[in-house]
Amino acid sequence: MKPDEYPSSTPLGTRPSADPTISRLTEIFGPPSKNIGLNCGPVENEALQSLVVKDKIGPFTATMLKPALTSLQSIFSEIQKTDPDLLKNVTNLGTICVRFGRGSSDLSTHAFGTAIDLRFDESAPSSASLADGTAKQAKVVLFFERAGWQWGGPSDYMHFQAGLPLIEKWIAAGELTSK
Repeated sequence: MKPDEYPSSTPLGTRPSADPTISRLTEIFGPPSKNIGLNCGPVENEALQSLVVKDKIGPFTATMLKPALTSLQSIFSEIQKTDPDLLKNVTNLGTICVRFGRGSSDLSTHAFGTAIDLRFDESAPSSASLADGTAKQAKVVLFFERAGWQWGGPSDYMHFQAGLPLIEKWIAAGELTSK
């Protein structure tokens, strides 16, 4: 896949390092845990913990914030209706994981349960590069974008996260509150 063939949104990897989504989630909930490092840790923040749910999505189970999981279920339902072959070999490579972003001292959106790493072709590499990725992955991006999610781009092609406008919509609807 050539750079001019990537989906329309600006991939996250080409944006400034300070992610406004993380800033907003931190503003609402505070840090997701007391001890945050480079490896996955549990959500210790009680307000955030109360919104974490686990449910089946297509062929796998995911643990995320409830509005993110609900949105993801809708995305998969839409894909199933319009292009079910895209879901044939989908693999969940990770959801909620309290840690810093890879190579960063900033929190990962996985720390708040609003991101997921997915591989849509079992033959695609599980490394972060799209250089050897598939057209399936790129097709899937369009479904996520329409639902308000952002894609990690060619440098982190498995990463999808709820975008800030979607987070704000959930806040306005009362689905995300610090209680």
